[in-house]
Amino acid sequence: MIPSSLAHRLISTHGMVSDSWLSAYPTTPDIHPPGANARFNIETMGATCDSVLNTWRMPGLELPPPETVDPRGKRLDYVFHSPSNSSVRSVKVGMTEPMDMPSQTGGKGGAGRNCSLSDHFSVEVQLALVPDHEQQLELARAMNPDPIPRESLIDIAGSARAQDAEMSRQVGQLSGEKYLPVDIIDNIFTVQREYTAREVKEKFWRIAHFWASIPVLILLHVAVWWSPHNGVSFLIMFLGWVVAVTGVMDGLIGFIFTGSGMYPHSTYLAKANWCPRAASTHGICGRNDHVPAASRDV
Repeated sequence: MIPSSLAHRLISTHGMVSDSWLSAYPTTPDIHPPGANARFNIETMGATCDSVLNTWRMPGLELPPPETVDPRGKRLDYVFHSPSNSSVRSVKVGMTEPMDMPSQTGGKGGAGRNCSLSDHFSVEVQLALVPDHEQQLELARAMNPDPIPRESLIDIAGSARAQDAEMSRQVGQLSGEKYLPVDIIDNIFTVQREYTAREVKEKFWRIAHFWASIPVLILLHVAVWWSPHNGVSFLIMFLGWVVAVTGVMDGLIGFIFTGSGMYPHSTYLAKANWCPRAASTHGICGRNDHVPAASRDV
């Protein structure tokens, strides 16, 4: 998940919370530039995962220096906070220094008896239980430098809601991360359909394997009658057991687990199909391409 991803956008808009790292460093890019070293990824990008300075992810047997190029480091761990009643005082990546582990003698997970406590670094945030409107305004400017005119804000949310939005910063005057565009519903549906199509295909092939294993198993048992040697009979019976076990396992997954996993997604799609129709019915799409995040259930 990166700040421009669908999941992050949903959390930081519809969830009305802010990414604490972006609240403190709003101009942080989503992806590190080519050739970035490990120190830059940690201190500037907030990288917590797959860093070469982590003993569980280091490329060799010894921990490299911080200036080593770190092409895989990424920010995968987040702390979100409510901007309406809190602000970020400081945020940094922690637990970067390996700990002395006498049981570790080298190799992956132990660079000279030193070992990182986890394959992920931590995110350490200091919050103040008071809102900071300027901090969120800077974040909104960094996400989208083009402000929404007050007239458009009133047109979208209504005068009362627009005034409340300006005061609480839950919606705000800038569109960057304060509004969910209408087409985000289509993006959600696209992800859901891709997942469902993959699960349907997997279910089909697992069940097909189950049914195909039955005649194959029968043929293998019949083949034992014409086996000329005991060794050949053993191999045929062993192969039969392999076919039976794998066929039954795929059958259980296909008939029970895959179907139960697909049910919540199909139910969600069925219940959420009203969203685009509701947006169109109320004329939201015709007036503006954004829907207030706090005024719609997805």
